[in-house]
Amino acid sequence: MGHEWFVLKGENRFGPYSYIDVIKMLQQGVVFEFDFAWYQGLDGWKRMAEMSAFSKENMKILKETVMPEVSEAFFRRRYKRVEYGGTVLVHDNKSVWRGKGIEISEGGAGIIMENSMCVPGQQLYLHFKPGDGVPPFNAICEIVSKGFSDDVKDPKAAIKYGVKFKTVSPEAHKFITDYTKRGKLAA
Repeated sequence: MGHEWFVLKGENRFGPYSYIDVIKMLQQGVVFEFDFAWYQGLDGWKRMAEMSAFSKENMKILKETVMPEVSEAFFRRRYKRVEYGGTVLVHDNKSVWRGKGIEISEGGAGIIMENSMCVPGQQLYLHFKPGDGVPPFNAICEIVSKGFSDDVKDPKAAIKYGVKFKTVSPEAHKFITDYTKRGKLAA
């Protein structure tokens, strides 16, 4: 934790930052798991997704700490997330991807897509097929997070996206609200 951290986004290098500052930037969507980090003594730039310092397990431990400067780095979710396993068709008016839902809330969803190179801030059009007791619905969404799963170097690796609903019908919103009240909490 005591290192001076540097972040590489594209060809731009930023820093130095404290470890807590980098966590805050991850939480706020300023940097992402696919960006690179380095500190003196490390054998070169590494994707944050590959570093144990930013692993889910380590983040969970840090989140539960009593140190105010650490616990304040983590945001509170506005909506309860529940598991959702339906198929999702995604497009951006140029390309179409097939995805799989993993979680859903009143405010958005978590989906996994392969062979996609979408980026946070990008607007997507999603068609949720019926699944897990949820009827089909459409939504205009914005990508708010992107995280690699498994092999981060393989362009065909599955990528987890967090999307925020920008537009969803009132009927779909009501059903999602009801579904999240009875669904199993997402991990």
